[in-house]
Amino acid sequence: MVEKKNLLKFEEYFGEKVISLELIKKTDSSMIYLLITNQDNKYALKMSNKKQDAGKEYKNHKIVFHIWQDNKDKLSFNIPSVHFYDKDYNYYVMEYVKNSTNLQELIFNSDTGRLKHIFHKIGKMQYDYHQIATSALKDKRRSLLEHNSVKTEVESNSGQHFLALYDSLPKDSYRFLLKDFKPTNVLIDEKDRIWLIDFQNINYYAPLYYDFARFIDTMKIFSFISSPFKYVLYRRRIACLIDIFIRSYGENISLAHINTARKIHQKEHIIMKKKKGQIPKMLLLKLLYGILHDNLS
Repeated sequence: MVEKKNLLKFEEYFGEKVISLELIKKTDSSMIYLLITNQDNKYALKMSNKKQDAGKEYKNHKIVFHIWQDNKDKLSFNIPSVHFYDKDYNYYVMEYVKNSTNLQELIFNSDTGRLKHIFHKIGKMQYDYHQIATSALKDKRRSLLEHNSVKTEVESNSGQHFLALYDSLPKDSYRFLLKDFKPTNVLIDEKDRIWLIDFQNINYYAPLYYDFARFIDTMKIFSFISSPFKYVLYRRRIACLIDIFIRSYGENISLAHINTARKIHQKEHIIMKKKKGQIPKMLLLKLLYGILHDNLS
C-alpha cells in the first residue's frame, strides 16, 4: 500500500505536491495507482509486492520505451513514458494514459465494428513489437525454458512431453516475446490508440506462438470468469476477434502451432499458480482450461 509519506522523493523529484492517490488496479504481483498533483498533472504509480522487484521492471520499461521511441514513426502503438523509481518503497512512476480502458473490459462492452478495428491493430502491434525487440535485444537472449514455472514443468514427470511440444515449434519462429501478453495489459484510449504496458520480462527469446497462446488463453479465461453467460452469448464474436488478431500479424501464422503453444502455455499457467501457493486458483484454472480449451481451425 502506498501512503503519502512514501511519496516525499516523488514530490522532490517532480517539484509537485501529491493531492490525490487512488488505487486503480491490483494484481497478484503489483498495485497501480492514479496519482494527481497540485499542478493537476496525472501519473501512474506501480508498486510491486515484496516478492517482485519494481526496479527490474522500471529498467525494462525504459529499455522498451527507448526502442519504441527510436521506431515510433513507423509503429501503430504507444508505450507510456517512464519517469522515476524509488527503491526504498519499491515503486516506479510512468505516464498516465488518460481516458483509457484495458482491452479485456471492452470485449463485452463495445460494438463489434469497433472491436474488429482494434483487434486488427493489436495483431499489427504484436508483429511490430516482435520485429523491433528482436532487432534491438539480440544480445540479451534468454530461453523461455529458464523461466521459473516453465523450468518446474520441464523437471516434472511430464517434462519430456512438455519439451517435445516446445521443440516441435519451428526454430525460425523465435522472437523476443512480450511474455505476459494479455488483454488486461493492453490499453485503448478514447481515440482507439493502442498502449502496451507491463514489462516484467522482455528478454525471453522463444517461439512467437507463445505470445499468441498467452493472449488467446487469457482472453478466454477472463471473459468466462467475468460472465459465463455473456461468454456463451458472445462466443462467436470472441472467435471472430481472435481470427482477426491472428490474420493481422505480418506473417502467415500456423493455427496448428498456436494450438501446440496453447498446450505449453496452459501447463505453465497452471504450474505458475501452484508455485505462488495459490492452490484454489490453480484448481479453478485447471478446470476452466479443461472446459474452454478448443483447437483453432
